[in-house]
Amino acid sequence: MIRFLLAALVSTLIGTGTRGYSDLQVNNPYGMAIGPDGALYFCDLDNQRIRRLDLKTKKLTTIAGSGERGYRGDGGPAVDAALNMPHEIQFDPAGNIYVAERDNHVIRKIDHTSGIISTVAGTGVAGFAGDGGPGAKAQLRQPHSVAIDRDGKTVWAVDRCSPGTTPGCANTNVNPVHHFDESGKEIKSFGGGMFAWPHGIHVDRDGNVWVADARADQPTGKREARKAKRAKHRAGASSGSSSATAPSSSSASASSSTVVSASAAASSASARAESASIAPASSAAKTVSGGHASR
Repeated sequence: MIRFLLAALVSTLIGTGTRGYSDLQVNNPYGMAIGPDGALYFCDLDNQRIRRLDLKTKKLTTIAGSGERGYRGDGGPAVDAALNMPHEIQFDPAGNIYVAERDNHVIRKIDHTSGIISTVAGTGVAGFAGDGGPGAKAQLRQPHSVAIDRDGKTVWAVDRCSPGTTPGCANTNVNPVHHFDESGKEIKSFGGGMFAWPHGIHVDRDGNVWVADARADQPTGKREARKAKRAKHRAGASSGSSSATAPSSSSASASSSTVVSASAAASSASARAESASIAPASSAAKTVSGGHASR
């Protein structure tokens, strides 16, 4: 079910409250975005589809996904492709759609003009490799979120790191934050040791990169804000040897739900690719808390 909030007004846009796939039903709707045409696009997660809701007529159509859970269809119409847990979508300025496909471990692109789907990053096999190489050879592990850089061309993605319910980023050198150029080549990755279980990513108009970090693996389920130490990453560092300073082990192991900001140099795109910093959650970053995301 998708609902609309305006001040104290809440109304249902689509969904009956019962899982299904029809003109009125959805099945676990996830990431959504307003398209350049003013329609609402969203991931119908357990239907393995991307759907479009015309906000004027309330007509619901499928723009990607056949309903089959799998990984096939690149080079053909997106509506005929098999998807595997599409979690989030973003539009670039040209109207192309980028999809973070969690269980295929890839980022896919739906061409605005042709409707053809292709893989931008990821091999379809979970892993951590590929810095500086083609996106199609870069391995991802359960990408949960995707964002378009303010240049309108390059793409950011964040890995959840773990194939199961236990967060896999904490206390490791795994870099869960990835930046790809227009061709899909990975420009850089960073964040090793900084995050426990990254779930979301956003680039603001100043070029800052915001990462939502969620974790709830403590027996009590208690959630606390984790403060990330100030750290810097420079392009060219290998994925296993980031120059970023990791949080202390006590901070990394704490149950947390945090949003931290990576502030990039704003003078040019190339300058932003050379350095980024993680600001303390208590100052430059906003901190949020809430229930653990099960997906």
